Amino acid sequence: MYNIVFTERIFMKIWAFIKWNFNRLDFLQKVYMFGAGCLGWAITSPKNSTEEFVAYSLACSIFVIIFFKWFIWDIIKHNYEKFQTEQQNLFDTVKHSDK
Repeated sequence: MYNIVFTERIFMKIWAFIKWNFNRLDFLQKVYMFGAGCLGWAITSPKNSTEEFVAYSLACSIFVIIFFKWFIWDIIKHNYEKFQTEQQNLFDTVKHSDK
């Protein structure tokens, strides 16, 4: 009896940790995990089936969208913010140089 209660308590603590960690993830990280699940689904599905095609299509679409966001959108956004800062600094320099 003691082992069952102890094991159940450990399982509940591990499950609470998993839920807490999952709730801390960003939305795109959850979407990425869903895409990884779709990829696993496609690998284990029967070959040349509609199920395999749908799973591979979902996984590849999710991965392309997320990679676009990480490697193109975030870089462009960061560079644009840097551009705006430099423009503002240049404007402030010109504005205060007359005084």
